[in-house]
Amino acid sequence: MKKITLLILILAAAIGGWFGYQRYAAPTRIAFVNYMDFMYDEIVQANENRSIHTEQITLEEDTFKSADNYDALYLFAHGGVRLNGKQKEQVKAAIASGTAVIYSSPAPTPELEGLGEANVQYVNDCLKNSTPNNIRRMLNYTRRVFDDKKLFVEEATTPFVYPKSYYYHLGDEEVFAEKDDYITFLKERGTYTENGKNIALVASQFGASSDTGFINQLVNKLETKGHNVFPIVAYGPSRIAHVKAIQPDLVIYNAHGKFGGEMGIQALKEANIPMLAPVVVFAPNEMWRASKQGMDGGLLSMNVGMPELDGGIAPYVIGAQFKNERGLYVFRGIEKRIDTFVELSNKFLALKDKPNAEKKVAIFYLKEAGKNALVAESLEVAPSLWNLLNRMKAEGYDLDGLPATPDELEALIQDKGPVFGSYAKGSIEDFRLNGSPELMDKQTFDQMLNDELAPELVQQLENKYGPAPGDFMSFVDESGPQLMISRIQLGNIVLLPVPPAGSGDDEVEMVHGAKTPPPYPYVGAYLWARTQFDADALMHFGTHGSIEFTPEKQVALSETDWPDALLAGTPHFYVYVINNIGEATIAKRRSYAAMQSYLTPPLTESGLYGPLLELDDLL
Repeated sequence: MKKITLLILILAAAIGGWFGYQRYAAPTRIAFVNYMDFMYDEIVQANENRSIHTEQITLEEDTFKSADNYDALYLFAHGGVRLNGKQKEQVKAAIASGTAVIYSSPAPTPELEGLGEANVQYVNDCLKNSTPNNIRRMLNYTRRVFDDKKLFVEEATTPFVYPKSYYYHLGDEEVFAEKDDYITFLKERGTYTENGKNIALVASQFGASSDTGFINQLVNKLETKGHNVFPIVAYGPSRIAHVKAIQPDLVIYNAHGKFGGEMGIQALKEANIPMLAPVVVFAPNEMWRASKQGMDGGLLSMNVGMPELDGGIAPYVIGAQFKNERGLYVFRGIEKRIDTFVELSNKFLALKDKPNAEKKVAIFYLKEAGKNALVAESLEVAPSLWNLLNRMKAEGYDLDGLPATPDELEALIQDKGPVFGSYAKGSIEDFRLNGSPELMDKQTFDQMLNDELAPELVQQLENKYGPAPGDFMSFVDESGPQLMISRIQLGNIVLLPVPPAGSGDDEVEMVHGAKTPPPYPYVGAYLWARTQFDADALMHFGTHGSIEFTPEKQVALSETDWPDALLAGTPHFYVYVINNIGEATIAKRRSYAAMQSYLTPPLTESGLYGPLLELDDLL
């Protein structure tokens, strides 16, 4: 009898212990539904409590069927997500069973609420200000309040709340409401340069959770170049006020939506501040690189289209999503592309300080093969180009040797800056002997290709045209193969014709989208202008060239897309006819260009003449 009693007591103690454990000490199980990988990864990183177990769940038809298995359920329902009737009933059943449901949605859902206003406010403060400390606060609060477990959990503390507008740095809670306080902070950490350039970095997404985050990477790279970087979180008029307060030399807008509307445009215009608008791809790196579109839908509108309306240029990709050690796709900067973007930023800043007499500009003009006239869409190239060059000379640019008249410039172009079809072997030979082309030997050209192009692009060239420099616009002398480049150098300004982007008789296809890589002379001309001539800026003069139609992605290009490979890292300006908005948009996005419009010719009624006038009178 005593043994039975002892067994009953032991069993009762075990049952009581089990219920006690479940009631006071068991792990708190939290499901995060429809949380994107990068959002959930912040939660995993922040969680330091072994008594809090988290799980990421995708949103499907029967996601909430077993919702009562969790002590709390966080549902992210932004971006057009709406629960259907069946899902709502399942959530209600989970709430009835004791599961706390935190429904984050722009649409009111009173039937799924009931946690109490104070509890909802606390959680929202943590979510909207999601530093690692706030995420830990939220998890602990979930265990202590929603799961009602007081063991193995910290006391609830007040969440950190960001000001509405502020400057920030790399630390999660290093925020400053006033510019002077931020400058003091930079001086204390030794990263403020008294005579450095001020850069306003306006990010649509705040910060990053580690030093591999793209914002942190970009800030660090810019600071190592001696710039004072002011990351800003602000919206509406406050954003413009914060930007103007630092008197920036450059604005970098990591865009999502408009920068500041008319107020922002006016602020940039009055102070002559360029605004670069790099983008981060909301897709896995490998998927983006394989894509032929690059970016589309709402992200294209918000990250590229809307910033353009406020003056943003250069939608250059600096980051994408990469799978981390936990198997989650999180945002990371692409180091080589950030380096190139920093180089582009430095060159834009240099254009404001460098004396015009020292600036080197490569201007690509339009010319058809042979002795054809120099005509772009609605533009006579020779006299218009001559006017531009004379204006540049008056502004102090070195244009030694500039012809005295437009006719003399046109004659010089026909002689020293021609374009040839692949059929014109005799004319090419005459140009080699008498046209003074720029020459690049095979070793120099090979080195340039390997230094500047991704291996995939070099392979494309070799597969299509054989070993460099190919058999077009090239010859062999005693020192080996040589590539010829048409160019006219006038002091620090060099004029180059836009070379043929392909071979064959279909000029429309060559200009508007050959599906093959551009020939060696085409690649050589752009790389020579950037790396050998060392241009401070590139310009395309007239509508239109062909580089914006070379393969492959349509927007948000990578280094394996030809416009990116040939132009990235150097400021690019494109003089384009005002009435061709569609193709100008392509040029702006794919060649990272700042567009300068020119007018179409004036029209007037022609009237009748001669016999036609007599016939009209008779009628």
